[in-house]
Amino acid sequence: MMNEIVNTSRTTVISGSFRRNYSNIIKLLKMITCTKKITVLSPAESRVINSNADFVLLESDSKEASIKEIEDKHLDAIKQADFLVVSVPDGKLGYSTLIEMGFAIAFDKPIYCIGEVHDTMISQYVTTLSEGRDLINIIENDFSGIREK
Repeated sequence: MMNEIVNTSRTTVISGSFRRNYSNIIKLLKMITCTKKITVLSPAESRVINSNADFVLLESDSKEASIKEIEDKHLDAIKQADFLVVSVPDGKLGYSTLIEMGFAIAFDKPIYCIGEVHDTMISQYVTTLSEGRDLINIIENDFSGIREK
């Protein structure tokens, strides 16, 4: 199932640990899309099919695609997005999330972390928000606080 594309001027991608935190990621995805001001390019609202694996697969992922192809698609979405949202409720970042954040930094994308990142260097590259509602407030206030690409 693909996310509904709404007439918006902004796009985002949501990252975070799909294994430890997918329910929070889906709540955040729904919260963002309900504003009708942001299109979430990735992930699609879906269901995890292998929750105990190192790399989580979703029902919406191509059954023929390799892990690299699935991640490349997510990275391409980050490249196309206006900003990256990272769900970090426990302060821990997994390897895939770190790659995605580095990719966003390389393409000069603003990164909004929902939850505090417990790493001094990485925290220099992100805007930390306490909860998803803080991001929604930024969105509802005509994106003040989201810098242009």
